[in-house]
Amino acid sequence: MSQNALNFIHETNTQNDCLKIKVRIVRIWKQSFSLDMILMDEKGTIKAKLIHNFERFLAEGSIVVLSNFGVAENSGNYRIINHPCKLNFYHTTTVKKIEVFGGPVYGFGFVKFHDINNKKIGDEFAIDVIGGVVSCGNMDVYDRNGKEGKRINFEMQDLEGKVVNCTLWDNFAQELSTFVNANKNDGCVIIIIQFARVRLWKGIPTIQNGLFGSKLFINDNLKDIIDFKKRLISKSGDSSSQQFSQLSCQTIYSMRDEFLVHTKRMSVDEISEVRKELKCVVLGTIKSIKEEEGWYYLACRKCNCKAIPKSSIVDLEDMDGSDSNDVNDNTLFCRTCQSVVNSAVPRFKVVVRVQDGTVIYK
Repeated sequence: MSQNALNFIHETNTQNDCLKIKVRIVRIWKQSFSLDMILMDEKGTIKAKLIHNFERFLAEGSIVVLSNFGVAENSGNYRIINHPCKLNFYHTTTVKKIEVFGGPVYGFGFVKFHDINNKKIGDEFAIDVIGGVVSCGNMDVYDRNGKEGKRINFEMQDLEGKVVNCTLWDNFAQELSTFVNANKNDGCVIIIIQFARVRLWKGIPTIQNGLFGSKLFINDNLKDIIDFKKRLISKSGDSSSQQFSQLSCQTIYSMRDEFLVHTKRMSVDEISEVRKELKCVVLGTIKSIKEEEGWYYLACRKCNCKAIPKSSIVDLEDMDGSDSNDVNDNTLFCRTCQSVVNSAVPRFKVVVRVQDGTVIYK
């Protein structure tokens, strides 16, 4: 097959279906009603909507020659690719796999953070971004209409020092959280989000992954990531590596899941055998409330331990260099901190007797 017999994506239009194109499949995803993918020829990209019959012939990263397809208008409020047309597959469409491809592997088209923050980038098309992670929040696991949802917020910085807000959802959030926790203090974390969306949150542009099509690269062995890291170090010196490191990320569950799903359950008799601090859930019946124990206590602000009145301490030594007799009787003292408590805070405390199938415990 000669190269002259092939067309390029930019030649597609709704007036001509008699085309044959050679493309790399950059991204592919399946929905309940269709199989969609993003195609890239040796000059550009386009989104194509496919029929299930072709799924077995298509794989992400493969190179194919397509012919006998339809060309339709690429309409809708959100279009991943900024191209006026999309390709529709017919039963007569042919797909032929080949090996030779002269174009790039991913065809990134990075946008500047300055343009994002100044709202020069709209949300009608997907974009590609690259940057170093300078701060990372915890991954929030929450209930979304009866299903588990995940979200993580972080900030990325480009080589010009511009910072953008980012939010990743679900599997993308889990991927970043897992990577950060497994590679703490290992230097720069460089991220590429391909086919990302720009959304406004309280008037501030935020980069997010899309529902479909987006792809995440974290410290991958890609030329763009390697070059970014080299330019970062060359521009800012080794100190930049420290600026982009020291990241940490915890998983924060909803109150229900944190309490009932992800916390160890123990019986009352097991509680009596505990010898170290832990978090657990006990299912039991409150038999009585020990009202004589009080409902709260005054706590030291430093350690939250109970602050004891000076008059209740039998052997109060010189705490601040002066004789203990000079200390006012209303003075509070923390035995944990071994110091006078100048400012205490009330902490609620309810002492109860609880019973389950094993024992009654106070």
